[in-house]
Amino acid sequence: MNTFIEIEWKNGKITRFPDTGYEGDNFGENVAPEIDIRFDDVSGGLYLEVRHHEPARPSQDELADPHAEQDPRGVPCRIYNDYYIELVCAEDMDDVVWVSYDGQPRFVRIMEELVNLAKIQALQKLYLGNGKADAAVLSQIAELASIVKSQMRGRLADAGQTWGVADLEEACAAELGVSRSVLFAAGAFQAEQESQTEAGPAAVQEPAAGPLDDGAIVDAEIEAFENDPSLADYSG
Repeated sequence: MNTFIEIEWKNGKITRFPDTGYEGDNFGENVAPEIDIRFDDVSGGLYLEVRHHEPARPSQDELADPHAEQDPRGVPCRIYNDYYIELVCAEDMDDVVWVSYDGQPRFVRIMEELVNLAKIQALQKLYLGNGKADAAVLSQIAELASIVKSQMRGRLADAGQTWGVADLEEACAAELGVSRSVLFAAGAFQAEQESQTEAGPAAVQEPAAGPLDDGAIVDAEIEAFENDPSLADYSG
């Protein structure tokens, strides 16, 4: 039994809902079930919406040959809203400390409030990037783009043709399956990395000496006196 949704409570109890019983052959043959997990709004509790798609049966007038096979891709479907399953009622949501879906955390309790962790992580990646992972992908795209552009220039030269920069960028982006904005970002990232490499590591500056207090001044004068070579034979 695979865990579908896992809920941990304040008292330490863990409730697991399996991934069976919501779909499959419950609605009959050639029926596509559909489930919505309402993680978007848990103020009214956590529940599932279950419905299914069933091919619409054409009338006899619509069938020119009832025995002829019909392409299923052209058959319209009807959507039936069947039922919803309440996993946690609204009153019990205050006792939930953790909700995971398919082994991945979805909600965690922070400062007595349930936080949609999955949404926070998605927005972080959208607006802030994904750190080293994004840098690695951009580096790979820039390296591949350099190779693809070089090969394209070679083929164009053999055919006696030339392309403008914009046409070459668009063709390269299409070849790699990325947008031109991603290709531009990869090029900018590579240029920044190369400029940092050429500049070398930043020089480490020694911290400025702070003002000496009275005790430090006396200690410095004694040290200078002891290290003065003109006083090496001083006998007192």
